[in-house]
Amino acid sequence: MIEDLRRLEDGAELETDVCVVGAGAAGIALAREFLAGDTRVILLESGGLRSDRAEEALNEGEAAGMSADSLTEGRERVLGGTTALWAGQCLPAEPSVFEPRDWVAHSGWPFDERELEPFYRRAEALFRIEGEVYDERVWDSFGVERPAVDPSRLVHRFTVWCPHPQLGRLYRKELERSAAVRVLLHATATRVRATSGRFEAVTVRGPDGRTATVRARRCVLAGGAIENARLLLASGLGNDVVGRYFQDHPNSHSATVETDRPARLQEIYGLLYRRGVRYLPRLVLAPELQRSHQVLGCAAYPVFHFGDESAIEASRRVYRALRGRRRPESLGRELGLIARGAPRLAPVVYRRVVHRRAARVRPERVTLQTHAEQAPNPDSRVTLSQRRDEFGEPLPKVDWRLTDLDRRTAEVMVETVAAEFGRLGLGEVRAQPAQVSDAFHQMGTTRMGSDPATSATDPDGQVREVAGLYAAGASLFPAAGYVNPTLTLAALAIRLGDHLKS
Repeated sequence: MIEDLRRLEDGAELETDVCVVGAGAAGIALAREFLAGDTRVILLESGGLRSDRAEEALNEGEAAGMSADSLTEGRERVLGGTTALWAGQCLPAEPSVFEPRDWVAHSGWPFDERELEPFYRRAEALFRIEGEVYDERVWDSFGVERPAVDPSRLVHRFTVWCPHPQLGRLYRKELERSAAVRVLLHATATRVRATSGRFEAVTVRGPDGRTATVRARRCVLAGGAIENARLLLASGLGNDVVGRYFQDHPNSHSATVETDRPARLQEIYGLLYRRGVRYLPRLVLAPELQRSHQVLGCAAYPVFHFGDESAIEASRRVYRALRGRRRPESLGRELGLIARGAPRLAPVVYRRVVHRRAARVRPERVTLQTHAEQAPNPDSRVTLSQRRDEFGEPLPKVDWRLTDLDRRTAEVMVETVAAEFGRLGLGEVRAQPAQVSDAFHQMGTTRMGSDPATSATDPDGQVREVAGLYAAGASLFPAAGYVNPTLTLAALAIRLGDHLKS
């Protein structure tokens, strides 16, 4: 069932078997594991069924090394969480990410990729992408000739864009019908309470000031890397590792690509479409090259720019707005650009609908976008700000720190693509000064591990020093890799569901 805290009596005392804080990808993936059983679950969501600007103020905070806007633009308080902002890119983590690498301090997971394999399959079912593959077989199925890159230097992997990324909308009816899972909206967890080293209860506040207490046998924090850390720190729970090893994906347009045959690049690296699913090919540094150059994982792909005033870019902006169920900004202006550019846009639409391919129109310019792994760094961290939110709780302070290894990885990526594109006649790649930004992929802060000195949770996600209290989501990642995190965090949440059942 789905309820609203504002409809409950002030000071309500609620009891359940499992309390899950946060109804995003991790929280919904976990809660769905209990839909049909006897285990009672309360799923707390700070927002409502739709995004509300007033509630987004709870995502504010301080930031260094990244824009403070990332805290608000990269997080969402609504049923479905940040999947309301997510485009839907799915890809399993590289096997090498799970292994300790002697040139990457603090690398390695407490288990290898085989542990997650069955949970990836279940996560794919969650996102409605069962049976998809993530390698060059995608090209084969569309009849695209594979570029002959040197596999000891570069490999290709495809992200699969799921057809229904907003999990709150996708699974709302299922949650409404469930007798075992009780969703409580507009319920912000402000404190976690423990007694004698064991979880006891969660204190909840609503936007109208009313409170509630949720008591449970087990509690799972699934509010994202920043909020999980903030809540533990504000509650005085966990060890000194809580908040540390904060990671994101350094993202930049690191080079330009000069080519007199852009159509060939578009044919190879353009988006592909089938049954509501999109596929994006990425160039990835091969494990052998990462080892020989002592760098991290990194992906790159050509980006085709048609100009902000073009009908193609205007139609993209309108599509993204409508997909997110919001009114496009300056709709009249956008429609005017589309109308004026209709003759150029028509073949693009035909190619998209009939041939299931992205645009093959000469772009104004082509850049190479890099999307890199970040080295685990204990000094990159989330702490508490002196500023307070509307409930009087401390806001987060995020100190995102990049290292020389992070920067060198992107440089090696550009050099490697330049050499391969030059050899294959695909274009001349020229490095350019680029502004590095985060990708809204917030990870780390409650990293799992076997050693309490370097991990905030054990291999099952249980918070150190607090029995019955767990973390879920990308905050568990010991090493982030370069891959978009959502499929992996969902697989981890489903794995935690099995653990809690046992």
